[in-house]
Amino acid sequence: MNVSRRVLLAASAGVAGALGAGSGTAGAAPGHGHGHGGGPGLRTGFERLEADGYRMLSGEKVGVVTNPTGVTRDVRHIVDVMHGDERVDLKAVFGPEHGFRGTAQAGGSEGRYDDPATGLPVYDTYLKSGQALADIFTASGVDT
Repeated sequence: MNVSRRVLLAASAGVAGALGAGSGTAGAAPGHGHGHGGGPGLRTGFERLEADGYRMLSGEKVGVVTNPTGVTRDVRHIVDVMHGDERVDLKAVFGPEHGFRGTAQAGGSEGRYDDPATGLPVYDTYLKSGQALADIFTASGVDT
């Protein structure tokens, strides 16, 4: 599979926005979440994706680029949530510095391994860019 830079960037932007795997507000938009005081609040991109039944990911081999902050409001990691849902064909996880679960030291990563909690392959993306990063996505076999 040959992944063009344009496809790679578009897919990365789409997944990052859809999952909101950052500070909990990345990709957030007005919604019906629980804000302070019990009124309407913001929903993360992941909350919106989940509420829509993962329709955007239907038929896709999915990879998640995330870090330890990619959690739901009840502090479950989005990888664990998606892995436990049969509507998502989750194939791989891509982790930055500290690893996706936060177990590596600062300035380090964990290399390629299988996540003990899910059995999913975890690919090290720390300090990777350009063709090296594209090669990792290609090797993983994900579509999006």
